[in-house]
Amino acid sequence: MGAWDWLPGEWELPAGVPSFCELRSAKNPARDIPPLQWKACASGRSGCRTLVIDWHTGPGPRQREVSITEPVQRLRSGEVIVSYTRRYPDPKQPSTFDRTMDIVYSLDGAARVGYAGDYRRPAGSDAGGQRCLGLLSGGDDGYVEMHSLSRERLNLATYGSWANPGNPAVSRAFTDAELNQGAGVQRNDGTTVYVTTQITGGLALLDLPSNTVTIPRDGAQIAAIEAARPVKDGAVVFRLGATQIMLDYLRKDGTTTRLVTPPGTRQVSGFAIDRSQNESLVWVEADEIQPATNTVLFTSPAATSAAALVRRRVTAFDDPGGGGGGRMIANGGFALLLTGKATALLVRLADGAGWTIHAEPDTVFVKAMWVDEQDVWIATGIRPYFPSEITYEDGIIRLARTSLGAPDVAPK
Repeated sequence: MGAWDWLPGEWELPAGVPSFCELRSAKNPARDIPPLQWKACASGRSGCRTLVIDWHTGPGPRQREVSITEPVQRLRSGEVIVSYTRRYPDPKQPSTFDRTMDIVYSLDGAARVGYAGDYRRPAGSDAGGQRCLGLLSGGDDGYVEMHSLSRERLNLATYGSWANPGNPAVSRAFTDAELNQGAGVQRNDGTTVYVTTQITGGLALLDLPSNTVTIPRDGAQIAAIEAARPVKDGAVVFRLGATQIMLDYLRKDGTTTRLVTPPGTRQVSGFAIDRSQNESLVWVEADEIQPATNTVLFTSPAATSAAALVRRRVTAFDDPGGGGGGRMIANGGFALLLTGKATALLVRLADGAGWTIHAEPDTVFVKAMWVDEQDVWIATGIRPYFPSEITYEDGIIRLARTSLGAPDVAPK
């Protein structure tokens, strides 16, 4: 058995990456990676399907959703892509994983890009760990594979367009210092990549065609911003103030403009972009963070400054889990928020009416993924031993909108 025999079909070293890297790209992902497959929920619930997970029988975490800002994303072209990571747990230590496969799919369609990392430590290797780490992200015009060479402290990007994904370009090597010890891809918007840094509240912007790096700053200080969600000509980001969390508009030149400042001491606890509604902004304000209290949902048409924002209160909502919309998504005039370990809330933005959604028995909700005219998607997990233990991300539930019936939560 070869080191890469666990991968289906043909895979190759990504373009421009040293041969010692434990990374591979699928040569023909549409042919070799099966599409997402679904089966009826074990409970027999009407309109309920769950993702078929057949790459590993477990136990252990078999997917990754929390780290993906928008796991299902509507592109400006109208196409919808799904970013998904398969984890392959270590049989000897099921709470960890040693191999991953990152895939970008079309919604209910073929795999567009496949990217794999093998992080098993070779026999006799030194304590330095693996030589390379990789991350894949999909954006409006194409995909980006970031390759981190840990010992060399260098970072390379392979990037390709959706029109011609099999002919990628390769960036120059960016040093860790240039990226303020960048921790990985957070999002990409075509060939602009938003990279998190090791500094709390910090981003590095990579422009791949020009091979330049921009670090947003406030004077001499690194700008305290994070969680970029791209919009036209920039991104919406959290702004971390001394006592308050707000929203800023971040331009690609690294400059920022304030978007949302909650009144008094209130905080922005979560936000999303509804790209089906001309990139309208949806956000939650709360009295406290972690747990969020007294949560209220707002929306506005797309704006790049506070002066252009048209704030509209949608509804207050019960949030016993205290998430405050921290893992919310928006699409099609709806917002989807987790409100507890096993409950979620779907809100119609036009009037604030809502639907309560419950998890399947013995599962918990991990992250809101998607809502459209047909379905609601939520990433799920299990708590294998004790309630206090970390959740294993273990699947996706997909509920037909028609199965939800009439709204059961009145606006308030």
